[in-house]
Amino acid sequence: MIGRFISKLRSPVVHFRITGDITEVTTKRVQAHMKKLSYLTPKLLAVSVNSCRGSFVQAEIISDTFKKFSLSKECPFYTFAEDYALGPGYCLLSSGHQAFADIHSILGGISTSFQQLGLQQFAKDFSIEPVFIAAGKNKVRLNPFEKVKQEDEKWIKQLLNSRQELMKKHVLSHRKNLQVTPQNEKEILGGEIYSAKKAIDVGLIDGVKEISSFAEQEFPGVKTWYYKVTGKERRFVARGEIEKWIENANQGYLSQEEILELMNEICQYGLSHRMEAKIN
Repeated sequence: MIGRFISKLRSPVVHFRITGDITEVTTKRVQAHMKKLSYLTPKLLAVSVNSCRGSFVQAEIISDTFKKFSLSKECPFYTFAEDYALGPGYCLLSSGHQAFADIHSILGGISTSFQQLGLQQFAKDFSIEPVFIAAGKNKVRLNPFEKVKQEDEKWIKQLLNSRQELMKKHVLSHRKNLQVTPQNEKEILGGEIYSAKKAIDVGLIDGVKEISSFAEQEFPGVKTWYYKVTGKERRFVARGEIEKWIENANQGYLSQEEILELMNEICQYGLSHRMEAKIN
């Protein structure tokens, strides 16, 4: 009787919930939890994904961590999408032996992009003269205080295309039933976003299921061990705070140091859409 009790404790359903940006912080937290589970022989390793951005590198490291655990424990590894599984989130979702989603989930976004806020007019309006000193010819690229050079645009596109090919290989190696044809490849593997129903049709997921009901149905009476892993949270600056800074800058109330701080906030947190009208 005691033996059966201990056996149940050592054979639960292990459920990880990955939310927010997939970052190095996410990876470290996942790996720390996995080390503590080395003594288990779980019935199922389930991973819920609710992420629409982050690092593809970290997503792949995390998926490798889960796959190695699943292989060593000889247990299935299933993934479940919540609200979003886009970009790095979908790469993680696709790595499961089977991938599922909620009927309302948004999936896909298999693409790469580069975004940068141009600050040429901003620097001109506030009499800021950036100075860059570098020994290497290509040390300073995509300078936000200059118009994008043709050679820099060509360079960044080459990097993005290279990463895009790696992402395609990752998805295709895990989703064997992906319905890719020469006609739809640029759509499916080019950043298109799908509803759950459409994602089933093209093979991005295997069906519509939710982890709690799935675990109860497939493993009745088996305890579920739950781990929530959140990546590094983004710091968002309040709209009113930024607009107040802009107003003060226009009226000459900000020092050069405060203007540089404002520029750093804009660059770091991508609030260009909130500022465009006033800066220009």
